[in-house]
Amino acid sequence: MKRQSGESLLRKTLVCFGLILMGIWGVKAFAQQAPAANAAEGGSMQNLLGSDAQGPRCLPVQGLTFTISGPETLLATKGPESVALIHTTMFLPAGMHELRFLASDLCPGGPKAHFVVNHYLHTVQELRFFDGPSNEHLAVIGPTGRQATVPAR
Repeated sequence: MKRQSGESLLRKTLVCFGLILMGIWGVKAFAQQAPAANAAEGGSMQNLLGSDAQGPRCLPVQGLTFTISGPETLLATKGPESVALIHTTMFLPAGMHELRFLASDLCPGGPKAHFVVNHYLHTVQELRFFDGPSNEHLAVIGPTGRQATVPAR
C-alpha cells in the first residue's frame, strides 16, 4: 500500500467533507421549500393580505394599527384582529412619536421593506401573518407586574 503525503490526505479529506456538507445543505434546502398557497382557502384576512403564489406576501398598511410588541417587533392589528408580526433589523424605540410608511404595502424585501420610526429608517426582516380568525386573550397584569391572569370568558 502506497503511503500518502499529509497534504494529499488533507486535500482528499476536505473534498469529502465539502461533498458531505453540500449533500446535507441540498437536502435541507429541498425540505424547507414551502408548498404554494392554496387559492381555494381564504377569508377576510386572506383577501386583505394577498397570496403566496407569486412570492412573499406584503402587508397593506391602510387601516392597520401598529403596536411595539418587542425590541425588534411590531404587531399589526385591524380592529380586534391580529394581522401580522413585523420583525425589523434594528431595535425599535421605547415609544413612537412618528411612524411613516414609504409605500402603501410593507414587504419583507425590496424597496417596500423600509419604514420610518421616529426619524430612523427601519427595514422589515420578516413578516409573520396570523392566518384565520384571531383568538386573542388579554391577560390582567397584577399590581407588582410579576404575574398575569387570563380571565375566563
